Amino acid sequence: SPCFLSLDAQHSYLIALRAIFACSMRLHCTSLIFILKFTPPNQAAWRKYMLFMQGWLIAFDVKVAILAEPVPLFPAPAGFPIGLLCGLGVPVQIMAGIGMMLVSNIATSIILCVLHRHQSIIVGVSRFRLGEV
Repeated sequence: SPCFLSLDAQHSYLIALRAIFACSMRLHCTSLIFILKFTPPNQAAWRKYMLFMQGWLIAFDVKVAILAEPVPLFPAPAGFPIGLLCGLGVPVQIMAGIGMMLVSNIATSIILCVLHRHQSIIVGVSRFRLGEV
């Protein structure tokens, strides 16, 4: 049988979502400080990849917690937005497209980080080496 969240449950859910967002932003700021201040100079290329990934993670958190604020519909894997973009009249398709773009960029940045790390430990004459790192 379908289960819809009451207004009180939606309110509690959104408070929890905002609390998670506040904790997440504190951790993002801490990560940025460590990446910018404590990354050794010989890891400059790695720092760029990590900053790229951290930026996309921050953008995704802002999109979910502020711009979309999704309310789940149980048991269906669905929901509806009530966030800032919804209040501005942005269509759900555009919001979903933004979310898919952010997730794909996060995945791309993870792949780039892994590829960079693996390429940096491969010997220069290996056939698995893609080029200069």
